[in-house]
Amino acid sequence: MKSSIKKPSLDKGIVVTTIKELYELHPEGLTDAVVLEAAKDPINPLHTHGGFDWDLKRAAEEHWLHHARSLIHMVRSEVRIHNTQTTVGSLVVVSHRPTVHQHVEDVIDTQLWVKEQITRIEKQAFSVLGQAKLMGEEDFYKAEFSQMAERITS
Repeated sequence: MKSSIKKPSLDKGIVVTTIKELYELHPEGLTDAVVLEAAKDPINPLHTHGGFDWDLKRAAEEHWLHHARSLIHMVRSEVRIHNTQTTVGSLVVVSHRPTVHQHVEDVIDTQLWVKEQITRIEKQAFSVLGQAKLMGEEDFYKAEFSQMAERITS
């Protein structure tokens, strides 16, 4: 028998507004437990727009899949990348097959993997620069990134 409960909806604008309102009510610190408790209330916007799945069977399955992924990520390997020994997840997701994990040594030398890593690092760099801009430190971080790029390419 199919559930009559609709799949969860996620509206970022509503979520951000509601989380900010919750924080005002809990200035000592907002916890995930506080957010969940608020979302359980059917009149709270997080209940219908927070991405919560109130179908317990479906939610349990999603939770178990998430837990299974975390177990997969526990497997670690030592790899050498450009003369640097580092520990990485042994089983990694490749973007063109997002639910399939492959051994890192099978994908690490592929151009696709390298491009994905560069894209991931670039996204992180832009995120850091955005935060630096808010703090008025953008020029300092741009100089740091430039120096890092020189070290990497030399």
